Amino acid sequence: LTVGLALSLLTATDSLGAARDAGFRAGVGAPYAVVPQDGTRGFSPRVAERVARVAGVRVAAPVLTTVYFPDGDGRLEENDGLAVDPGALRRSTRLKVVHGSLDDLDGRSMAVAERWGMEVGDRVRTRLADGREVTLRVAATYAALPGEDVAYLPERFAATGLFARDGLVRRASLSLAPGVDRPAALARVRAALAGSGARLTTRDGLVAAEAAQARRLTETRQRSTAVIVVLFCFVAILNTLLMATADRRRDLTVLGLAGATPRQVLHFFVAEALLVTAVGVTLALLAAGVNLLGLGAALHQLFGTAPVVVPWAAVGAVTAASALLAVLGTVVPVASALRRRAA
Repeated sequence: LTVGLALSLLTATDSLGAARDAGFRAGVGAPYAVVPQDGTRGFSPRVAERVARVAGVRVAAPVLTTVYFPDGDGRLEENDGLAVDPGALRRSTRLKVVHGSLDDLDGRSMAVAERWGMEVGDRVRTRLADGREVTLRVAATYAALPGEDVAYLPERFAATGLFARDGLVRRASLSLAPGVDRPAALARVRAALAGSGARLTTRDGLVAAEAAQARRLTETRQRSTAVIVVLFCFVAILNTLLMATADRRRDLTVLGLAGATPRQVLHFFVAEALLVTAVGVTLALLAAGVNLLGLGAALHQLFGTAPVVVPWAAVGAVTAASALLAVLGTVVPVASALRRRAA
């Protein structure tokens, strides 16, 4: 149980993190990004406009807002929305479009997540964060995981972000036009960002930052749960073997009558504990293997190509600790019983 739970929990945590990072990287189409300085939630859309005026620079700066759609029961369902220029959206993201096309986006249409149940061509009565009601046509639907589904809205609704959130840009994608002097253009972008509360980063830097933030939010909690479970299992290993070995006085007597020395008796029980450990680890690997097959299939369905990441060092440490506790839980009562018999 100890090795199997550690293997399953830690592998699931690392595999989900790796798949999430790979999925995020695949969805970023621009080689650069403008992100807020550490400790801030976003930056002003005027900063993105200033960067967009740099010659040869293309910027997509979606503003986070809120939209409300009818849910069929006469109520409104709240969803996140991103107001962005359609052309910039096509250049900066790699949405997995299921139906329709992002080329059909204009000032009177939107792209929504497929899981919302809308069809291409539907005209949806939409309430914006400022209270206005508009009718938008569904131009495209895309595949999205829970928590990553948003409605991509026309850029003219960016001002509604002030009513829904704070009106700030969380992240802007940046690309360069063909033939542009890359070092000079990037230098001008950095100059435009000076003192604005935003900074320029690469796609790799953006993915690394997002991965670090996700680990802080999820993996720390999941690893803490795994540590608590494994510690309880360690206590169970030691407690079980201490009680079980203490009741085996008859085995000690039989070994003594057979002519075994106290050292040989200890070696016998240590070998038995290691044999039990080996059997337990083998069963754990078999059970975890079935579990990881299901995990791999689920990750492939959600993210496409997503390898299963096994933290062998951590699992090996848990296995070694389990074996040590098994030996201690066996040797301590046997040694105590041998001392009493000698006395």
